[in-house]
Amino acid sequence: MAIKQGVTPTITFTLPQEIDLTEAENVYLVLKQGNLELAKSNEELTVQDNIVNVYLTQAETLQFEVGRVEAEIDWTYADGSRGETDTAYIDWARTLMRKVLK
Repeated sequence: MAIKQGVTPTITFTLPQEIDLTEAENVYLVLKQGNLELAKSNEELTVQDNIVNVYLTQAETLQFEVGRVEAEIDWTYADGSRGETDTAYIDWARTLMRKVLK
C-alpha cells in the first residue's frame, strides 16, 4: 500500500516488542527522500509502548515525489543512551491535484 501525495495520513510504526519507548526522553521520526528530510519529534508523535503514530499534513505529503521514502525512528533516554530502528521504506504514489486543498 502506498501513501498518496496530498493526503493527511496517520502512519503507524510498530517496533519490536522488546523496544518500549514509554521511558524514552525523546523520540524522533525522520522521513527522507533524496535531499528532502522531514523530522518529527516528541509532541508531534503519539508514542505508546512500542507503537509510534505520526500525522502528516497535505503540505508535508505533497513535498515527497513518487517513489520510495525512507523512515527511521530514533530515541534517547535520560541516561544518554540511544536507540534507532532499521530503515523502513514507504511507497509514495502520485496525485493529480498537486496543491493543498481547503
